[in-house]
Amino acid sequence: MRKRVHLILQSHDGNALSKLGTKKAFGDLKEFLEVFEIRQRTLAAAKEWEDYINVTSSGAAHIYVENFADCEEPPRDFVYLKDYRPGPGVTINSDPPVGCTCTNCLDEKDKCCPTDAGVQYAYNQYGTLVRPFGSAIYECNVRCACGPDCNSACGPDCNNRVVQKGRQVPLVIFRTANGRGWGVRTLQRIKKGTFVMEYLGEIISNEEAERRGQIYDAEGMTYLRRRCEVWKRVTFRKSLV
Repeated sequence: MRKRVHLILQSHDGNALSKLGTKKAFGDLKEFLEVFEIRQRTLAAAKEWEDYINVTSSGAAHIYVENFADCEEPPRDFVYLKDYRPGPGVTINSDPPVGCTCTNCLDEKDKCCPTDAGVQYAYNQYGTLVRPFGSAIYECNVRCACGPDCNSACGPDCNNRVVQKGRQVPLVIFRTANGRGWGVRTLQRIKKGTFVMEYLGEIISNEEAERRGQIYDAEGMTYLRRRCEVWKRVTFRKSLV
């Protein structure tokens, strides 16, 4: 494309624009080149955003960024999170109170964390979800006997540590063509019950949610969800749906 534009600049030939098939859409060479330069900046910004997300996610399956809809650049104030972010006055306890004693979680489900919590084991032997969607999932933790340093049948491949292994499915953040902002899609078929990615955001108190809600609602950029007596707020500028 750049070579073709370069030929136009050299020749200043009005017919050359027609040969590109763009004269009807852009009218003249000047307008075409202005749009071309804007488009180049859009693509560069998308690539920069893609690199930032993948460096931040470190080791997870690749996330691609595409915009074939318009010349809108990615949101500069978007922050990619690898974990929940506590808001003002909120403390997230990262030290689990208990852990299981089983060394082969799939075969010893009666001793594993889900059973201790009084719920059904979440995964089958392939690591896909077998519990109803929307149900709580109890995975093993650092206090469990099946930790990554364990030499048992589980070890780092523990069947009850699916989410902890991170995103395994490549994704695409793309600009929608119907005015709905940015969206997410996959590059491959995904079996029902396969883990895709965590839904992370900022954990804030009820009071902070009310305060921010009054500000953000007017801008159409907020999404509030109730989570264990605190609010989880996940904001995507101009909607990342």
